[in-house]
Amino acid sequence: MKLDSGFGLDNAGWPAFLVDDSGIVRHANPAAVNTFGTVMDGEPSLSASVWSPKTDMTPEEFLAKSERSSAPMTLLEFRVKGGATTRFNTYVCSLFREGQKFFLFQLFLASAPRVIEPAPAFESEEEGQRKFKSGDTDLQTGAFSFEANAAQKQKLDCALQLARTVALDFNNALTSVLGHTSLVLSKMEPSNPWRNSLMEVEKAAQKAAEIAQDLAAFSRQEKDPHAQTPGNLNNILRRAVELFQKPGSANILWTLQLEKQLFTVNFDEAKMQQGFMKVLENAVEAVGKEGRITVRTHNQSLNEPVKSPAVQLPAGHYVCVEFDDSGCGIAQEVLPRIFEPFFTTKPNPPHRGLGLAWVYGIVTNHGGTVAVTSPPGQGTTVRIFLPAQKKIVRDEGTKIEDL
Repeated sequence: MKLDSGFGLDNAGWPAFLVDDSGIVRHANPAAVNTFGTVMDGEPSLSASVWSPKTDMTPEEFLAKSERSSAPMTLLEFRVKGGATTRFNTYVCSLFREGQKFFLFQLFLASAPRVIEPAPAFESEEEGQRKFKSGDTDLQTGAFSFEANAAQKQKLDCALQLARTVALDFNNALTSVLGHTSLVLSKMEPSNPWRNSLMEVEKAAQKAAEIAQDLAAFSRQEKDPHAQTPGNLNNILRRAVELFQKPGSANILWTLQLEKQLFTVNFDEAKMQQGFMKVLENAVEAVGKEGRITVRTHNQSLNEPVKSPAVQLPAGHYVCVEFDDSGCGIAQEVLPRIFEPFFTTKPNPPHRGLGLAWVYGIVTNHGGTVAVTSPPGQGTTVRIFLPAQKKIVRDEGTKIEDL
């Protein structure tokens, strides 16, 4: 059986295979064949081909358990080509095709996340260049750079592939449900005893439609260079912060420390503001009813490539946007997973674990990188580095005499 081309995984760079409910591998993409060898040919069973005997469950037991589990990823061991056993972060989802149930496996090579230390904001370009070159960054424990984790990009690609398919099919079904529900309600007498039940169906379908819209928006994270124009990031940062500074809201001290002559960045204004809003939303939640949030921007010029533990950047000019909060911080065991698609420690609903994955996708599609630091009990700092041009676009909030 051929894997439905709608999944688009035959050209994926990670192993993906389709398994039926009896544990038989019905299709494997080229990456899976390259990883596991010819054992994937001829529709073998999972247990006879790649399933590790060290796993404490049979394939059938695992498939049954996966349907009841809300965890988006499971660490499993598989037998790779040559007979060695290797651990993979495994995403599994069930689906139906032509009335038959299948399980889609997507595998990402497991590696220990690198817990690194935060680089502080630099006082000047020269200071930043000196510290980058010398490695003198006065670091503290509690940071994680996702640019150093090659699997992160694969996970985001995986989530995008799934979101495209799910959002389209889900939205088509919901359009029919909402259309027929609305029609029946329009014909139904207000006193009809079934009216309230039908209205509850309509509300549930509308909520599901919102989820489908979120997935559809998340799946449109591909880079669109035509939407990117040169501008000053200070302008959209001010607007983003203003949206959170509502009268009568939480007692949060907001501080803006914005570079007066900020370098020019090419960016999609709508997406970049959306990304900043997601970071600020998390900061506000972390701070709670009282605390401090500081937003900073500064220029960074590098004459040589930077390959420090905290950040990896080619030589060139950059704008660094920094969000610092005095909240509770992020647990060290959670920190390596915060940008993982569909991962969340917050109650569901309404959180679906797409917010920070969204930020990661937006920043990397602009050629930038993200570094997150969170020393235990000392709040969290998110630093976004974006490629820039060493020319000035006027900041709307800066007086002419300050330029």
